[in-house]
Amino acid sequence: MLTFAAIVPHSLDLLRTPKKAPATIDALEKLHASCKEAKPDVIITISPHGSILEKSFAINLAQEYELDLLELGVKTPKRSFKNDPLTTIAIRKARLTNAEAPVTLVSTPKLDYGAAIPLSFLCKDNTCTIIPVSPSTHDLPSHLAMGDTIKEEIMASTKRFAVIASATLGHGNDGKAFDDSIIAALTSDAETQKLFSITDDTLKKFDMCGLRPICILMGVLQGLPWTYKQLSYENAFDTGLLVAEFPLKT
Repeated sequence: MLTFAAIVPHSLDLLRTPKKAPATIDALEKLHASCKEAKPDVIITISPHGSILEKSFAINLAQEYELDLLELGVKTPKRSFKNDPLTTIAIRKARLTNAEAPVTLVSTPKLDYGAAIPLSFLCKDNTCTIIPVSPSTHDLPSHLAMGDTIKEEIMASTKRFAVIASATLGHGNDGKAFDDSIIAALTSDAETQKLFSITDDTLKKFDMCGLRPICILMGVLQGLPWTYKQLSYENAFDTGLLVAEFPLKT
């Protein structure tokens, strides 16, 4: 079952110079408390900086995962996370009939920073079990469909799942209107369809890497009774940073 869903930014500067993004850091603390209250057994991270494959989605199934950002200039305690092979294989199996956009299993013990940074804020111990998912180069509707596949598997499970889309928005000081259009499309299933009109040229203009992870998350939420709760938005480090939660209605 799904117990928690959110969008979390992955700027490395949030760990290097957190005082320059006070609204985001405060929102992440609140989001951590909310995630902890949801008591997920498994956290699914959707990062645009993992194994991006041209013809399929990727799920990282390693024996164990390591969080270490020292190579990127960020000193954080080394931490490890467990895997969930049963759910991972179930998601892959569910995509076997989709020849155009299947799931490929990769094995990379070291987490990419797109997965590592949200986990640094939301899972502050080593007891977390995770499933790192990567988007593909397929179109945006395919990513919504991938999210729907993930939803079917986790809703059929007795485990409690959190799904985190790791995403920064537009880069540059002129990206506010673009970011506003993204945020407006996150308020309902119907509005989500507007994301599909965003062209690759526009994404390149604003250097936004997070739209495909967001589309997967919206596919997970599609058809469920959810609401949009924005905890913060600010432009820091020349980047649009959004922290949002999608509480499920009971």
